[in-house]
Amino acid sequence: ASLRLRISPAHVRPGGTVVLHGAGFPARASVVLLATPPHGRRERIGSAHAGDLGTFDAKVVVDPRSAGGVYVAAACPSPCKRQATATFRVMRRARR
Repeated sequence: ASLRLRISPAHVRPGGTVVLHGAGFPARASVVLLATPPHGRRERIGSAHAGDLGTFDAKVVVDPRSAGGVYVAAACPSPCKRQATATFRVMRRARR
């Protein structure tokens, strides 16, 4: 089965919340959540536990100091040999 990851909403402001929706994971697996900012290093942003059907929903608060741009989120069952990825955009406020 292929791992799948979806993020809602697709656009978020710094300090806002996104929900990572995973599917296709091993039943009852511990899942590591990571994110790579634009021009940055991948960092752990949380964890989740897949249910009996291999799905999970994990809320993650975006760091208020996050730079604007496209981020790549990844979810991988521990140990991290396979991963699912999805993108979301952090929207900075317009300058006046």
